Amino acid sequence: MTRSDKMPEMLSCPFCGSTRGQVLKFKSSAREGYRARCCVCGVTQGHPIVYGSTRNAIEAWNKRAALLSALPGYVLVPVEPTDEMV
Repeated sequence: MTRSDKMPEMLSCPFCGSTRGQVLKFKSSAREGYRARCCVCGVTQGHPIVYGSTRNAIEAWNKRAALLSALPGYVLVPVEPTDEMV
């Protein structure tokens, strides 16, 4: 496996800041594919969007996470308080 073939790491959840994410296989009578999901707050990539591979689902999740944190007035909130927050 070359470096470019390596599976991307999921960024933290853009809603709760958790780093506990997973990619689920989705299957219905109409379609099947993959969606990324936060294991803490449960947010998932919206229905009916599904991606053709685990890699594509993670890449889409990471773009969304990066976009939200880049918007003025939005910040990612850590799941556990940091020393600066206490």
